[in-house]
Amino acid sequence: WLLILLFGASPSVCGTFVPSQDHNLEVLDEGSFYRPNATSLRMGPLGYQSAAQSKYYVTYNTLHEYLAQLRTAMTAPYPAYTSIGVEHNGQYEQLNDALLQIEAEFYGPIRPKRKTQPNERPYTALGQRGIEWVEIRCLDIDPSIPFGVDATTLYFVDAFLLHALLVSSPPDSQKEHDLMLQNQLITVHDGGGLPPLHTLDTNSVPMLELAEPLLDEVLQVARLLDEAYQSELHVNAVRDQQVKLANRIHLPAKQLLQAMADQHRTFSQYGIKLAKDNHELFQARPLDPTRLDAYAQIAEESRVAQTAIERADRQPFKQYLKHYMQLPELA
Repeated sequence: WLLILLFGASPSVCGTFVPSQDHNLEVLDEGSFYRPNATSLRMGPLGYQSAAQSKYYVTYNTLHEYLAQLRTAMTAPYPAYTSIGVEHNGQYEQLNDALLQIEAEFYGPIRPKRKTQPNERPYTALGQRGIEWVEIRCLDIDPSIPFGVDATTLYFVDAFLLHALLVSSPPDSQKEHDLMLQNQLITVHDGGGLPPLHTLDTNSVPMLELAEPLLDEVLQVARLLDEAYQSELHVNAVRDQQVKLANRIHLPAKQLLQAMADQHRTFSQYGIKLAKDNHELFQARPLDPTRLDAYAQIAEESRVAQTAIERADRQPFKQYLKHYMQLPELA
């Protein structure tokens, strides 16, 4: 919830995105809906949160447990999807009738990842060779940065993740999973108002009382990183987040709504204006011809490799799919 609060930048949506009235948004202008204190609607029911998955608990206690539960979600029939069927008259409705068809459909805010080999499932790669990096999916693109993310954000996340690795943490549970999901939804819809969050002892605690001590702990890790790298970048990044808590107008979601209001633009109009501005920026900064030639060569090599793979393919799709969807048992 803390990353969603500090970096959420999707408090509004285009009116065409929610044509029905089945939502909890308010009218912002003639072309936009929003919630006044929303942070990242992308991370809620309108975006990456699945009602079906919200009831399914995947643990992060150990990699083995994580993969075992992920395997169940990708192999055990899920009644709502079983009723749809997999194939009708030679046309595939879905790859299988499990809750998750493939690993990428797991909508966790953070996922362990590993580079795969040709035709290898991510599940298999993780199980055989371990975690190579973690994918943080709860960070919104920063609309104020042409590159989508700035260095300050990355320095903070560096310290935040190292803190998460070092701090003592008891095993998680279904109860904690449900609690985290509740807090995520609170932050998604109303985090900009710093509302109370739930704790494992069933108390409601003001968000600020949870966030401030946590940032103080991350600051200690940032100092160690800066000491190692002989810089002030990590500490300054944490200080920037503390400023957001002290004055909520600095939250990216608040900044976005203010910019739309100042420019008298709807969600779509503001997005199109940003796209045009960024296009002009990058057009004015063309890549070096040598680098462009190198990219062109890589693209051509990729097309040649693709053609070779397609020409060598002799296996019927149904047979390939059956083989691909079979997941090995964990050792």
